Amino acid sequence: MIPRAFLDASVLFSATYSDVGGSRELVRQAIRGTFQPVTCTYVLAEARRNIEESAPDLVELHDFIASSLSDYVQVVEDPESVLVR
Repeated sequence: MIPRAFLDASVLFSATYSDVGGSRELVRQAIRGTFQPVTCTYVLAEARRNIEESAPDLVELHDFIASSLSDYVQVVEDPESVLVR
């Protein structure tokens, strides 16, 4: 069974903001199928909003990363706290 990991807004923001580091590596590993990424609609919106406010020149890259992950990430509407932990 593939392990699951919850991706919060800070991971998605950092993966957009820097092409090196743990957050971008998590995105790479998710696409490779190393683990099942899970997030929620609120996190996706929060990450995009933070990019728009802090680094508007990276919105296009953020959208590309989010789109690339869309085939691999499980998006839940309201995750259970045990899933987030």
